Amino acid sequence: MRVQLLRAALASLRAVRSRASLTLGLLGGATLLTGTWAWHREAAMLRPASTWDEAFYSVLGLFFFAGNRLGYPAGRVLRVVYHLAPFVSASALFEAFARILEERGHLFVGSLRGHVVVGGLGNLGSAIARSLDEARQLVVGLECQGDARSVDELRARGAGMVLVGDMTSPETLRRARVHHASAVFLTAKEDMVNLEAAFLVRRIAHGASHPVKVFTHVYDAALIEALDPQLRAVGQGSPIVPFNSYRIAARALVAELLRDGLVSRMRVPGTDLVLARVTDRAGDGAQEPVKRAQRLAEDRARLGRLLRLRPADGERPERFVVVGLGRFGRSVLEELQAHASPRPSFLLLDRAADACEAVVRQLPEPWRERVAYAVGDSAEASLRAQIAAFEPTAVLLCTDNDRQNLRVAADLRRQGLRTVARMFDRDAGLDLDRGLDAQGIAVLSLTRLFRAALPLLLQESRLLGCVDLDFNRTRALDHLFYLGRLSAEERRRMGDACVPLETLAEPGVLVPEELCLLWHDAAHRLDAGAHRA
Repeated sequence: MRVQLLRAALASLRAVRSRASLTLGLLGGATLLTGTWAWHREAAMLRPASTWDEAFYSVLGLFFFAGNRLGYPAGRVLRVVYHLAPFVSASALFEAFARILEERGHLFVGSLRGHVVVGGLGNLGSAIARSLDEARQLVVGLECQGDARSVDELRARGAGMVLVGDMTSPETLRRARVHHASAVFLTAKEDMVNLEAAFLVRRIAHGASHPVKVFTHVYDAALIEALDPQLRAVGQGSPIVPFNSYRIAARALVAELLRDGLVSRMRVPGTDLVLARVTDRAGDGAQEPVKRAQRLAEDRARLGRLLRLRPADGERPERFVVVGLGRFGRSVLEELQAHASPRPSFLLLDRAADACEAVVRQLPEPWRERVAYAVGDSAEASLRAQIAAFEPTAVLLCTDNDRQNLRVAADLRRQGLRTVARMFDRDAGLDLDRGLDAQGIAVLSLTRLFRAALPLLLQESRLLGCVDLDFNRTRALDHLFYLGRLSAEERRRMGDACVPLETLAEPGVLVPEELCLLWHDAAHRLDAGAHRA
């Protein structure tokens, strides 16, 4: 309850502060002009009379509690100015108090518990904080740069507090009360910084009343493998869960490809079944705000029109071109191998021959015969001709050069190829995204993909995949279902937000009872009791 009151207080405080500068500026100017007129008028009754510049100077002194020759004024207007001027000056004290409350708000409401700590408010950390805020969880952010744009953005949302400090400092972590948090996300750019902070959190939280789950962002898979015994050490208290943002974003990419018809079916993990598209479109998302029950009913109906559960056999393999074998490109390849069905064929494209050869060497033997690669720049005409000759279902442009991705996508589209261009963050360009989609060019935001897949990270043992029904490309993360294995009690507790997979099955298809599709609003409530104070 105290956490919810603190959220409301912080949001209200920020709303007041967002308008305070303009309000106080206008009030101060009006006070100065009105006071100068009133002072000149009252001083005219005395000898010697006050000049206009003396009146202006005297009223200016009221803002700083300076004395004056008139003493306490007789006129009503000047009396109001007499009291109002010091109040405007004192607003600076209010600003200082407000900043302290934003950073140390928990001191005013007692011991803070059940919050989520996000260490490192870069692009990834900010995306996590926004998602947690939408799930109505209080966030305490840690950022070493107090002037970072993300600090003001998080505070502006009223999502929680931001502490400025080094997340590898035990004192900073204790100030954030990590030992009483429900979860901690460590998202600095350097793997070693995140791992160092993770082991510090484990040490600080040792002996806490409940284990604190620590999600640690690590790019280097070899580093994770080397430290696996320490990360999984039993008896150490808080579990440390390493994750790769590109891998989790690529998992949500499969959902968008299924939505756009670039993947016609998605494998159900642990079974020989696939969720297959049966229509070109399943109706657009709601255009007007509606109640939650109506949105759920619309999404359930849309889901039933779009997908059927059927055996994986007898399906025509799909063909994909993956351009750019960096972290995201490799993750996309792995996720398509795991979730596209049956086994698709790939043409891999990268500027470095070593990158292509390394990826192919790491593939399991059955996959190598289904993968070809070419070396060069995707902007070259010869390579674009090779892409067209491959006759792909879709071309996935995964390089870190957003501008070139878009330019190559336009060139390939002129050859009749469906393309998907990776961009870092296109949430602000919604109209542009829709216009490109109408031309057969899908634009993917890495930030948005990660936010959509965040429940898959939080509930990895229960949520296995994602289905995206957001045909209108709305700004909110909406019209999503998560493929999961839930207990009978969990399915009962989720009610209509849980759609049994058997309701989508074709006649004669046997479905494990625990498999279901969970609506996005309900996914955040799976561990609601453990994540809230």
